[in-house]
Amino acid sequence: MIAALLLHGFATNKLDFISIMPFLKKRYDAIFIDDLPGHGNNGSLSDFTVDKTLDYVNNKFDEIKNNYEKVDVYGYSMGGVLASYLACKKEVNRVILLAPANKYINAKIFAKKIKTEFEIMVDKENVRSKIIKEDNKKGIDVVINDLMPRYNVHTITTFISIVRVCNNSLVKNNVKTLLVKGNMDELVPDDASLYLKKYFEHLDEQIIPDLGHLMLKSRNYRLVINKVKKFLDEE
Repeated sequence: MIAALLLHGFATNKLDFISIMPFLKKRYDAIFIDDLPGHGNNGSLSDFTVDKTLDYVNNKFDEIKNNYEKVDVYGYSMGGVLASYLACKKEVNRVILLAPANKYINAKIFAKKIKTEFEIMVDKENVRSKIIKEDNKKGIDVVINDLMPRYNVHTITTFISIVRVCNNSLVKNNVKTLLVKGNMDELVPDDASLYLKKYFEHLDEQIIPDLGHLMLKSRNYRLVINKVKKFLDEE
């Protein structure tokens, strides 16, 4: 019996994974996904603290492991930080990191964006160009309508503290790990992968062209599923 624990991103909710849930349901005996403390329907923003977040992920994993022989942990963005933390603390079977925000300032993205926008201008009718434009618009909508109302000094400080605590807890391990990242990620720099490779000795990094941080909301989200499927099938 194998289960999956899914951990969503900062200032979002469990709907981060809605696009890939049909695929995951075919691969696991059970899937556990809830809103993290202070997110979605799980309390108010004041409930988002380092202690409550780490207590939740630790207790939830233990609860699942008591009932299932194997537990895979999926983490998106901040959830990826928490998943990497669990992989070093618990008996995790496999860990799937989707745009993990263990490092979260991508200074090089501006140059990439300018280059991509130029390519779009040259070939306006290209299918790739249309998808990138659509993803960019969706990303702006998510930031303005969903994320900005939840950003304040408390939540941002808590996010930074969670990343610091989790990173400080990382140790070398042999957990089979998949890291999927878009090469147009607006938040996570390449340094995140390099940093995690120091600790995860069996890390398979997969970079998907033209995908941004909101990879699971992209029209090309199936590319993410393909990478996960290949990784799961290798065992």
